[in-house]
Amino acid sequence: MGFLSVSIIIILLALVGLLTAKVSHLSRENRKQRQRFTVQDQFYVLVAHEVKNPLQAQILILKNLKDSFDTLPKETVKRHITEIYRSSSSIAQLLDNIFSFRQLNTMGSFDDLTRSNLRDFVDDTFIVLKDQSTIKEVEIRNDVDPGCFVLIDRNMIATVIRNLVSNAIKFSKKGGLVTVDSRDTGDGSVKIMVSDRGIGIPPENIPRLCSAKEPYTTKGTAGETGCGLGLVVAKQIVEAYGGTVDIISKVGEGSTFCFTVKKDS
Repeated sequence: MGFLSVSIIIILLALVGLLTAKVSHLSRENRKQRQRFTVQDQFYVLVAHEVKNPLQAQILILKNLKDSFDTLPKETVKRHITEIYRSSSSIAQLLDNIFSFRQLNTMGSFDDLTRSNLRDFVDDTFIVLKDQSTIKEVEIRNDVDPGCFVLIDRNMIATVIRNLVSNAIKFSKKGGLVTVDSRDTGDGSVKIMVSDRGIGIPPENIPRLCSAKEPYTTKGTAGETGCGLGLVVAKQIVEAYGGTVDIISKVGEGSTFCFTVKKDS
């Protein structure tokens, strides 16, 4: 076999090796892509169900109001309007989560961080939760250190806190308390803790709470429904910052959801 033939064989073997590596890489990427779209498809199916139910309820309530408005007692009309308000608020929060989910999957991370006083920031997030807490008769309290400053994407972290506080209200009993607190971790981060004195979570269900593939949820203490997307989105946002969501819970005593953000001195 001549030198030229040997050289050609070596080149061909090298090309085969490169093609094999490329095919293997593409195969891995395709699997990742399929997994990503599977999660997204499951997410959007859950969203469709989550929007469909309250909308159908609103249609039935509005039809009843339209057909019987002149004969309905004032208390019944008020109750119907309250139900429409609750479901509309739920849909608005869901749309906020959809936007955050889409932004996460488009950007993957956040570079536009703003220096913020954490206590003032938490007060701002409480504004849209006041009606939910009032209707449920659950106190929401801001225990964050007034001198705590953080570097955050305000829209995204507001979504995390709103989802966690709303979830805490959902599983609190009448007269309950939900708190948001903070602690300097000493390593350049601030731990934010959302705690409630609600019904708690069975240990076997905690790992399922933030799963995008199969979100776990159950009815709230006043029969509130949901498909657990708020916690899924909260977890994804926190992980995009390189952090984790930690859950501490005891059945009958309440739960605490913790996550970290960057500290700014």
